[in-house]
Amino acid sequence: MLVLLLLSFVILCIASMPISFALGISTALALTLFTDIPLIVIPQRIIAGYDSFTLLAVPLFILVGSIMSRGGIANRLLNLANILIGHVRGGLAHATIIASLFFGSVSGSALADVAAIGGLVIPAMVKEKYDRAFAVIVVACSSPLSPIIPPSIIMIIYGWLTETSVPALFAGGFIPGIIISAALIAISYYYSVKYNYPVKPRAHLGQFFKALVSSIPPLLTPVIILAGILSGIFTPTEAAAVALFYGLFLTGIVYRELSLSSLFTSLVETAVLTGAIMLIFGMASGFAWLLISQQVPQMVSNFIISISGNRYMFLLYINILYFIVGLFLTPTPAMIIFLPLLIPAAVSLGINLVHFGMIMVFTLSIGLLTPPVGPCLFAACSIGKIDVSKVMKLFIPYLVVLILVTLLITYVPWFTLVVPEMLRLIR
Repeated sequence: MLVLLLLSFVILCIASMPISFALGISTALALTLFTDIPLIVIPQRIIAGYDSFTLLAVPLFILVGSIMSRGGIANRLLNLANILIGHVRGGLAHATIIASLFFGSVSGSALADVAAIGGLVIPAMVKEKYDRAFAVIVVACSSPLSPIIPPSIIMIIYGWLTETSVPALFAGGFIPGIIISAALIAISYYYSVKYNYPVKPRAHLGQFFKALVSSIPPLLTPVIILAGILSGIFTPTEAAAVALFYGLFLTGIVYRELSLSSLFTSLVETAVLTGAIMLIFGMASGFAWLLISQQVPQMVSNFIISISGNRYMFLLYINILYFIVGLFLTPTPAMIIFLPLLIPAAVSLGINLVHFGMIMVFTLSIGLLTPPVGPCLFAACSIGKIDVSKVMKLFIPYLVVLILVTLLITYVPWFTLVVPEMLRLIR
């Protein structure tokens, strides 16, 4: 039964069937041919999969990111980043990375980051004589910062799947996010010096304070979220609702850049994305239930431990596995499908689940850049009006840097765990 279950799922995915339907059909096929269990169990497991208060945060944070990207937030954050670092050689590229770091702390969505930041930056960089491929790659490769910096939609999903503290996961993303930003700025600076990209005049103090005052309200979003969660004022789900009202207040009343038509577009976009994600959740619940009933997680855990021998080899296998999986699946379905198989082994090897989550989130986020799926890379190329094949030569060095940072985060858990430990979110 297990062979049929997995083989049918793989074949359906190769045939370009949506992941949710591939999960549901392969589960139904295995139940029909190898068990006497009625198919009514599938809708029952779907409903059970939705029975989580934490999951309500997902559509709310999706809507927050969509509203923020249409309400003038990205422009203000980019302006602040440009004033902070624009006077360095290739300053607009570095400002793009810093802006992605800022915007990620507001939206939590990599695709929203590419759409909001890329639409502003790529034309500006091309106008200032940056190479178009360089502009596209900088925007694309900085987008994985959004799932790392809190609030992160993917971390909420991971916390729900593993019953790990979402506040601890949020806190664990701060230092890795800064490390990734520094690494991307370093390689961008190298290319900026090599190709003599432009330098902007240093901004005067008045410009800095004006940009800072304009950017402080959106930058307060993650502060409000984390402060409220850590102080016990509200849960992560309630924090998402607070962030939504705050985002509507900023974009609709303070900045007055969110029109009714833009709000309607954001609502429709959120409904479509939420429907797709929740359908995957529901179908994956039945798929995972069948795997668990056949004791597949235990078998996989025992097999991994028998061939790895220690946690370091296990973590290396995880990096390789999720890098390969990320070539074909986006983070959400990949996480839902594989986590039930891998968590028992991680727990038995004594790996902290906050650290394990950070490894998984970032490794899968790199998959947002790698073809044949690579939605963030393709979106950036679409915005930059350039074929993917023309950016691949420049993409490889950035990919190598991201992989090296992944290994650093993997094998030095201190970077992930120090902040949650300081805040006493984990022990």
